[in-house]
This record gives sequence, structure tokens and C-alpha cells, in this order.
Amino acid sequence: MKYLLTDEQTIADLSIFDKPGKTSIYTIFNKTKTQGGAHRLEMIFKNPWADASPINRHAALYQFFSQKEFVYPVDPITIGIIAFYLENDDVRTQIKPESESFGEKIRNMVSIDAERQLIEDGVQACLRVFYQLNIFLQQEDSIAAESPYYEQFRRLEQIVYHDSFNGLREAMNKDDRKLDTIRLAEFDKRLRFDHREFVLQLLELLYDLDVYIAVGQVARNRKFCFAKALADRENFLHLHQVFHPALEQPIANNLDMDREGNLIFLTGANMAGKSTLMKSIGLSLYLGHMGFPVPAENMEFAVRDGIFTNINLADSLSAGASHFYAEVLRVKEIAKTLQSGKRLFVVFDELFRGTNVKDAYDGTIELTRAFCRKKESQFIISTHIMEAGEVLLKENLSIQYLYLPTIMEGNHPKYTRVLKTGITDDRQGMIIINNEGILQMLDNGLKKQKKLCNL
Repeated sequence: MKYLLTDEQTIADLSIFDKPGKTSIYTIFNKTKTQGGAHRLEMIFKNPWADASPINRHAALYQFFSQKEFVYPVDPITIGIIAFYLENDDVRTQIKPESESFGEKIRNMVSIDAERQLIEDGVQACLRVFYQLNIFLQQEDSIAAESPYYEQFRRLEQIVYHDSFNGLREAMNKDDRKLDTIRLAEFDKRLRFDHREFVLQLLELLYDLDVYIAVGQVARNRKFCFAKALADRENFLHLHQVFHPALEQPIANNLDMDREGNLIFLTGANMAGKSTLMKSIGLSLYLGHMGFPVPAENMEFAVRDGIFTNINLADSLSAGASHFYAEVLRVKEIAKTLQSGKRLFVVFDELFRGTNVKDAYDGTIELTRAFCRKKESQFIISTHIMEAGEVLLKENLSIQYLYLPTIMEGNHPKYTRVLKTGITDDRQGMIIINNEGILQMLDNGLKKQKKLCNL
């Protein structure tokens, strides 16, 4: 099975996992009830697929769970008790009732040692789970029969109703009663030793179910859509009304890319929303490769081999590298992956912002031309150097020119954050500086200093 290529920089840029002061995408989806479910969800986030078959199969599975408000069928605390109980597979801890002396039997009637208590807690927890799953399997049988969850549902049935657990099933309705030593020893032997693998498989299925219900809940409550992965459409990406899920009042946009327009040249003033838009697109593609619901009304995409972003690149102070050199190394790293023939989705926010305007201008033009030749990959490049765009516009390149406009209301900029076609020459940097009164503050400070000097 193929997995999506990515790296720590991309994971950080897209806020996949927790960062100080930022809502992570993992946190948005982590509505799991169990520790095992949360860990399973984390592993899914770390390993998106690069294969349309598992992507679409899991998307159908999550979509099924989004169509109804499923309730997790077992007590999460009980699941934790079972997991802890199964960790002890030392046969020396197995209860042997036939060897109990009369004194031990009397003592067990009065009090229980810690080890025996852990075993009894584990067995009782298994009884509760079998009882709760019996109800769930009966209630959901007709719904699961024709669903993408059918295979795992039947596997749950096979374990719960396995002949090896006959005695346990009879004890389901009596799970609140104290077990005598003989029954405790018998159940413990079956659960913890003879059929341990069945119980471990049961836990794995319950962790999966926890994730399915959680992801389905997020899709339903947030009105996310399920993307369709295309294996036979080279460089195709369709996003309708995509937005960033961490924003309270996000602005949605549409985007289409194909082989003839495999690079988006994005311009716009500071604060116009370029970085947020690029994060929204990159994040949606990342979630799409997991089969997860995406923050959009509709999405179809050609499967990528990897996703790489360069949005919040930091200086490498420990290596003595400037911001510009860190950018160069990042471009080189991605160029090597492109050279190997991988089909990538690449995002560069304000390419070469760490150097002088002339070098940034030249570098942006040359790299954009080079990226356009990589028809099997897709790129988004944002820049403030619209003069570079004007040069590229005169050439017959596979570029889409898009911008985020700014509307001036007097001396105050208003940002629509809605994509338009073309290149903008919006420059509001000095307007913002003047609006904040910075130059006036400095000028007033200079006048006060002169007055003090004349005293």
C-alpha cells in the first residue's frame, strides 16, 4: 500500500497536530471516547494514503457513519480496564481454584488481594463489553447489512458469538454479581490465555469503531463533504467552496487545476488572506488523502505521491543559516523529490521573502518557469512581487493567475478574501503604517527630544 510523502514542515504549516496558540486539525477530529481510538486516529493522520482504492473505501466508511448519530456501544472506561487486564499474560498469575486451601477460600470470601482484584475487574469488564455489544449487534444488524461497515460488523459478531465464549454470554445479564473462584478462573483462562487473540482483535475493532463514529460526527456537525479520489485523472483538482475549519467565520472559495493549469500564481496585499487560502487548499488535499471529510461543499482530486508546503519556514539559527538560505534548502529538497518523478502538490508562500527584491524577482520567475514544466505535479506560489507575474504573463505557460482583492474605503483597506482572476497591484503597506500613526509617533518623539536639548 502506498502512503503519502510529506514532512514535519508541512505538518506544522497545516497545523495538523497541536501547536501553542493554534487549533490543530487533529483536535477538531478527535472526538474519540477511548485512548486506543485516539491513538488510532493519530496514526491515520500520520499516514495518509497515496492510493485511490483505500482512500475511497475509507471515505465511504466515514460517510456511512456521518449519516446517522451512532452512539459508541461500550463504556470507554471498561475498554481501558480490559486493555490493562490483557497486558498481564504471565501464566503464573492464572487462578487455580483446585489448589486453594480451606484457609485461602475463607480469606477470598472475606477479602481479595490486589492481583486477584485486577483479574476479577478484567473479567467483569469483558462481561460488560460482551453484554453491551450483544445489544449493539442486535440493534444495528439491519443498518450494517448493506453498508461499508458490513465486514467489520460481521467480525464483531463472530467474536462476540464465538463458541469459546458460551459461558460468558450466559453471564452477560449477571455481570454485576460477584464471580465465584471456579467461574472466575474458567473465564480468566479463556479470555486472557486460551482465546487472548480474539479479545485483542475485539479491542482493535472497537478502536476502529470509535474513530469511525468520531469522524462521522465531525462531518455531520460541521457539514464537511467527502472527496472523491481519482486514479485516472492526471493533475485534476476540483474544490468547490473550500474554507479553513479553524476559523469562526471563514470565507469559501472555488479552485480548479489540471495539466494545462498546473500552477497558480497568487497575488494580493498583506492581510488579504493568501496564507489562509493556501493552508485551506493544502489541508483539504491532506484530509482527502486520508479519506476524511474535508471543509468544502465538493471535492475531487487526482491522487498525489506527496504534499509539501513552505508557509511558515523558520531561520535555522542552530545551523547558522539565514532565512533566505533556509528557503533555498527547502526548494532544493522539494526539487530532488520532483526530480525522482513523484507527483507532488507544492505550496510556496511568498517565495524568497528572505532576500533582496532583485534576487527575489529573478528567483521567482525562474523557479515558476521550471515548476510549470513539471506537468505531473501541481503548485501554488504566492508573491508580493507582481512585476514577476507581469513578465510571466507574456509567456505561454501553464499558469493560472489569481489574486485576493483589497477594496479601499477611504484610507482603510477592506479584504474580501474571495479569489479573482488576474494579477493585483494592491499595495497597502504604507497606508497601514500611516493608519497606525507610527511615523507621527516617531516624529513627535524627535520634536520632544529637540526641545529638551534646547533647554
